[in-house]
Amino acid sequence: MRTTHHPLMALARCIAAIGFVVLMCGCSPSQVEPRVVASLGGYSEGIVFDARGAAFVSVLHRDTVYVVRGSASPADWYRTVEPNGHKVLQDGTHLIAARGGVHHVDAEGTLIEVLGPELVTPNDLALDGDGGVYVTVPAESDQSRRAEQSGVYYIDSSRAVRKVADGFCYPNGVVVRPDGKSLLVNDSCNRRIYEFQIESPGVVSGRRLFAELPAPGSVPDGMTLDRAGQIYVADYGAGVIRVLSPTGVAVREYPTGLEHPSNVAFGGDRLTDLYVTGSPGKEEGSGRLVVLRLTVAGRSSLTLPASIGGR
Repeated sequence: MRTTHHPLMALARCIAAIGFVVLMCGCSPSQVEPRVVASLGGYSEGIVFDARGAAFVSVLHRDTVYVVRGSASPADWYRTVEPNGHKVLQDGTHLIAARGGVHHVDAEGTLIEVLGPELVTPNDLALDGDGGVYVTVPAESDQSRRAEQSGVYYIDSSRAVRKVADGFCYPNGVVVRPDGKSLLVNDSCNRRIYEFQIESPGVVSGRRLFAELPAPGSVPDGMTLDRAGQIYVADYGAGVIRVLSPTGVAVREYPTGLEHPSNVAFGGDRLTDLYVTGSPGKEEGSGRLVVLRLTVAGRSSLTLPASIGGR
């Protein structure tokens, strides 16, 4: 049967298609102006949100995790040596990468226990759907890095620790894809992001090059995902957030107003705001938390990947 297409119907379909593309692609970088949410006493890292929307920011060289609630000034929440990557668990407790292990902290900021105390310099964290967490651990000295002694570790649901991948110079940002079947890890030394297949919780295989950041001065740091599977990478030193397609193709970049953006997380009521930590100048100087108002549908850091069990 032949169907007659009314011009208004065609126009409506066109508008809907444009809206879909905008949702997937986000705002043009020229339309996004970073806004300072909070000024901090030092270089900031480890941005994460709890179920009430409070933001938690690690200030690495001030040995403090701050909480930012709404428009209030940052307040001390937890003190430890060199806090870095940070995740909030389903029960409201927190995991914080810090010197000498991953700190399990209650919702009020009181230490419960230190996981993996043998991990000297944990950097960033990625939760899986099976009660475990992947931890990037860069080697402490330049000599150790040249010897490729850095690695990715896994702390399982019983709190046992094991190394799952090595051969890195400086493993940094890490995320588990929503289906729970692959792990992305970047190496700050060579601008590369690698992908591993997750065979079972804490067992990975098939390391392959996923993407390489384009600029010679690029240093990939923290990463997050949106609901379409795009990857947002804080490019430390380049001052931008680089957005990669689910297959690793660079699709756009957003200026942050920070010389050293360090980590990223989606927040806000609709998860369309991308929050960025870092420093406007030298890492030893002040820190900031800024927000980029995007139109993409972000992925909450509270949303766990799918469980893959013991497949």
